[in-house]
This record gives sequence, C-alpha cells and structure tokens, in this order.
Amino acid sequence: MSYQIPSLRARRSGAGTARPRFATLNAPAPLAAPEIVAALREAVCEVCPNNSHGRCRLFACCQKDIATTVKMATQQCPAGHWKRWLPSDK
Repeated sequence: MSYQIPSLRARRSGAGTARPRFATLNAPAPLAAPEIVAALREAVCEVCPNNSHGRCRLFACCQKDIATTVKMATQQCPAGHWKRWLPSDK
C-alpha cells in the first residue's frame, strides 16, 4: 500500500482538510460581563498609567480598545488590576 500526495489543485481547494470551511460563522459569541462589572473595570482603566487614549499599552500586539475589552467576561487586566469574570463569580 502506497501513500499518494494530493495534487496541488486538491490542496488549494482544501479537499481532505479536517477543518470545516466556514468554521468561524458558527463560532459562539463571547461571554459578556455584567454592566456593573464592566463599569468598575472601566473606572480602574481610566486612572491607569498604561491607558493611552482609550487603549491599553500592555495588551501586547493589538493594543486593545479598553471600552470593548472591559465588556468581555473572559478578559483580564495584564497589569493585574482586575480579573476575569465567570458566571460562577456572581
């Protein structure tokens, strides 16, 4: 029994790949933190020295927008000012 390498055309078309073609369309929405948690996080970020015009300097490559980041439950402050919020943390 011999193994045959797929042709270039088959590889470009994605034939035989394990990943579904439109996997991102069915991705679940990110879990949102409660409004009070987001407001408290944003208040901490406003006075933080790492805040640069509404963006955090510590969020590595993309310098995430603070207003969006504080609303996501799974995010946490890279400086340790606030933690992730999970539904069990009520």
